[in-house]
Amino acid sequence: MRLSYPHCELDLDAQLVRRGGEEHKLSPIEASLLRHLSGCMDQVVDRYVLLEAVWGVDSDRVVSRAVDVAVCRLRRKIERDPADPEIVLTVPGAGYRLCAPPAAPPRRAHNLPPLVGRFIGRDHELRWLGEAMARNRIVVLRGSPGIGKTRLARQYAQAVVDGPAAPPGGVWFCDLSDAETEAEALGAVAWTLSVPLPAGAPPEAARRRCVEALSWRGPTLLLLDNAEGVTEAVARLLVEIGASGVKHGVLVTSQHALVGPWVERELLPLAETAARVLLSARAFEVGADLGPGGDSGTDDLVALLEGVPLALELAAAQLRSHHPRQIIERLEAGGISLPAAPALTEGRRSLRAALRLALDRLSPEQRALMLALSVFEGGAPIDGLAAVAEALGVAPSDLLVGLDKLQRASLISRGPERPPRFRLLAAVQAAAQQRATPVDLAAAHAALARWLSAAAEGWRAEAEGAAPRAAIDRLLRERANLRVAGRAMEQHDPTLSLRLTLLRAWVTELAGGEGEPPERLRAALEAWRGRVPPLQWARLALVCARRLRTVGAAAEARAALEQAIHMIEPLAAGDDAAADLLAMVLASAADAHRVVGEAGAAEALLQRALGVARGPTATARVRGTFGLLCSYRSDFDGAELHLSIAEQALSGVAAGRELAFVINSLAANAGRRGQEELARARYARARALCIELGYEAQQMVAEAGLAQRLLSAGQVDDARQHLLAALRFERASGDRRMQAFALGSLGVAAMQQGDLVEGRALLHEAQDAFAGRDRLGASQAVVLEALIDLEEGALDAGLGLVRGVLAEPARDGDLDVMAQSVAGALCAAAGEAPAAAAHFAAAAAAAVGAPRHAPLLRCLAGEPEALAAAPATAHQLVRVAARIVAQRPAGGAHAST
Repeated sequence: MRLSYPHCELDLDAQLVRRGGEEHKLSPIEASLLRHLSGCMDQVVDRYVLLEAVWGVDSDRVVSRAVDVAVCRLRRKIERDPADPEIVLTVPGAGYRLCAPPAAPPRRAHNLPPLVGRFIGRDHELRWLGEAMARNRIVVLRGSPGIGKTRLARQYAQAVVDGPAAPPGGVWFCDLSDAETEAEALGAVAWTLSVPLPAGAPPEAARRRCVEALSWRGPTLLLLDNAEGVTEAVARLLVEIGASGVKHGVLVTSQHALVGPWVERELLPLAETAARVLLSARAFEVGADLGPGGDSGTDDLVALLEGVPLALELAAAQLRSHHPRQIIERLEAGGISLPAAPALTEGRRSLRAALRLALDRLSPEQRALMLALSVFEGGAPIDGLAAVAEALGVAPSDLLVGLDKLQRASLISRGPERPPRFRLLAAVQAAAQQRATPVDLAAAHAALARWLSAAAEGWRAEAEGAAPRAAIDRLLRERANLRVAGRAMEQHDPTLSLRLTLLRAWVTELAGGEGEPPERLRAALEAWRGRVPPLQWARLALVCARRLRTVGAAAEARAALEQAIHMIEPLAAGDDAAADLLAMVLASAADAHRVVGEAGAAEALLQRALGVARGPTATARVRGTFGLLCSYRSDFDGAELHLSIAEQALSGVAAGRELAFVINSLAANAGRRGQEELARARYARARALCIELGYEAQQMVAEAGLAQRLLSAGQVDDARQHLLAALRFERASGDRRMQAFALGSLGVAAMQQGDLVEGRALLHEAQDAFAGRDRLGASQAVVLEALIDLEEGALDAGLGLVRGVLAEPARDGDLDVMAQSVAGALCAAAGEAPAAAAHFAAAAAAAVGAPRHAPLLRCLAGEPEALAAAPATAHQLVRVAARIVAQRPAGGAHAST
């Protein structure tokens, strides 16, 4: 029997532990202990049961520490950190539990792009690469641009995929050409390996997560392409992969050297014979017949292109319509500028010459089409390309013909999307823009911005309709173009630029994602004040406030919203659109006050918002926020009333996102009232609606809420699945507040499963994520940590935590009950009966406003049958309190509690 964990493998038949390439022998007792625990995988086994099964000792007559000593020795062999075990866990007061090995996540065997054309001219290098990778874990291919590094690396990777010894972890291709910083490089690697990174994660943590993901997969081939812009970052990652102990293979391509303990080889230009074969083969593929060398000029053309594969391929594309002598004349006639390089190598000169030939041979219409293509950052859809090309003088009838010619010349590629998107090589894109006049380039950007603004507004209307999926997908595909068009228009047309920025922010909020960096939003708020209409600036302030709150800048968010209120309030009296916007801004400001405990200020703002809201969407948003405030103040009837009015306001209105928000809020309120079945049903309804319509952000709110309800019902495994889904999304989107909620719930799940070490670690992460964003959430995580201190007997530490929470000026009903109950249990455990009684009395008084906690107080008062209706935290607390009572003499300090 074999058990495989991320850092080791247990072979129970051979009585071996394999870790980091080394083997350790298990003693017969240790192997027998593991076999017995594995027969009850993920279940708690009592020490006395183990004593009888493994040692054959009658546990009724003998008390022995043999089990604990054997487990301690075993952990030294199998655990990454024996003081923080991950495989054999201690369940205090109960026994030991063997964690089941994690199932490998479903994945594709590789993500290699398909190869096009026959592989020519690098057979010797391919054989060398195979031998080098067999002997070394890391190999770097270095060479000038266009020399064929990527093609050689991909050819080798494809051979590995197709071969009999494909690595079990798969083959993964990661393009680093767009990475300029270490964070961007590690983000690209993490994306390739499907690793969620927390927003703003330091490089050390990002590297560790990437290496852990590789270890999880097992031996893997990772291909890091175009690493020249981030060589130091890649070198640090390679060092950490090399030290991981798992036999991964990493193949890197770069124009520059990477200093480190690995094999590196520089690719040289093709030999003359291989270059001639490559040119002839590519010419044959486009229908050109070169005939014999000599007078045909082929040999001279090969010599001029100096054996650079990309230059040969670009030149071959012209041979269908031009004689080699004509191409040579063009190559020697002049030059174009490519992106600057520290030193112009022979290979770069050859590549420049080939691109010069390719671009100079274009007709004026084709050049205009190339310029139109060059302003699309995320690929050019055919409808957008038509709009931009027409503004540059390309007739619609010439568009498809021009695209076909550019594809045949290898200057553009067509993506696999439906409908298709057309893309340029980065070097060709830069060359096309540099050859354009400033007037033409400005006209192309303006045409892109106008088309994208009008089209995206239409897609937005569809996305808010009854069947939004296709429109949302289209908006998501255009996010990169929305960014580049918005920035291009900042100086020329601030109003249009702001409209595009707001559209992109709306898309991000709708479907999730990190959105614009906070620094850019702050700069935009300042730069556009007074340059754009007040309503547009207020919309920007609303977007910025939401984003700033997710990164903890709550004070800045409130300041921006207050400025927006002063700016648009005079316009709201006679303009319904301005009135609705004012209501939304007031509601957002109120919510910002609510999450930091300023309930009075929040209510005053919401009362103002109710007085100005006109349309159903604004009304629903204000009522929904009012419902959340009531719920946090334990006014559950008021919350239900406001949220029901919001739901009714949206009936018959195509506003699925707002409806999902309201249903999630109704579900949360039902849960806080103790109506568990209703809460689960509402969360499930919101989740199904979001999945149908594509609203990922609200879907993850529903996932997290549904998980919390499952935790209350004791369905820990099901809850963890929903929480992990929510956590993956929230880490990718950068919403730290939702991350904190998911982490805290995972901490509760770990506590319920008896893993207090993991529970405390998760609660610490939750407190960090809540800090500055949601004081009530952070306080709740602190109380839960105090509960762990209670279970572990660290009474002074626990009392310090919970008294700090009780000293805070404003709390909600749930938090009051939890904090007072935990304080009472801690005082009782410390023998302070009067203080315990006072805390439990305070908890009972607070439970009047938080009825779902009433069973907790009844349990503590001596009615254990009430436990069935208690929430998850109550189960944990009552179990602790019951053990404390059992360990005290009758009539002692706990009898009255």
